[in-house]
Amino acid sequence: MNRAYGAAGALLNLNKYYTRLSSRFTDCRFPAHPRYFGEGTGKTLGAFKVLDAFAVGPLQFDVLESLGGHTPGLVFFLNRDFGLLFTSDFLLNVKSLSPEDKEHLSIYRYLLTNPNSNSRIYKEETAALKGMMLALDRELKQKKGGRATIFPGHGDYYSASELKEK
Repeated sequence: MNRAYGAAGALLNLNKYYTRLSSRFTDCRFPAHPRYFGEGTGKTLGAFKVLDAFAVGPLQFDVLESLGGHTPGLVFFLNRDFGLLFTSDFLLNVKSLSPEDKEHLSIYRYLLTNPNSNSRIYKEETAALKGMMLALDRELKQKKGGRATIFPGHGDYYSASELKEK
């Protein structure tokens, strides 16, 4: 009920009301009986702790714990065999957003100035995801002729090759 749960700072209480407002706008419905991921496998993938794993049909996914830059408790789902990364609410593809989506996403900036719980960590986390996906993209291209794909929380999916290396 609070997108900033677990974070600190002056905006923590205001985030509670923003979360409720956003949930109302998007008709968000939470599961009645959530299932929780494990607390860790002891493995890491780049900068990210691997919390758990699950399968969707023949596809195996690792559950990666975010560093908490956007919102505490966020997870990413990665299938290494096909290079599929689902980023939950972390990334967005601005070019593909509708005017209505852009307007909704700008409400947070208008009310609270920044959608991230910790901007410094968010930048580090973004760089770590980018590095991980570019490396996976190179590996898939060499071994299988494939490409890695990123599925952001907002907007259309895109190829990791669209990321620019710096």
